Amino acid sequence: MDIKVTVVVVDALVLIGSKLLAPRFLTYLSS
Repeated sequence: MDIKVTVVVVDALVLIGSKLLAPRFLTYLSS
């Protein structure tokens, strides 16, 4: 496993995770 590949995969997972979690987090804060 190349270091660059790992960085790209982790970066993509973080982006996807933040897009999925952000709406739930905002609704949790506003409730």
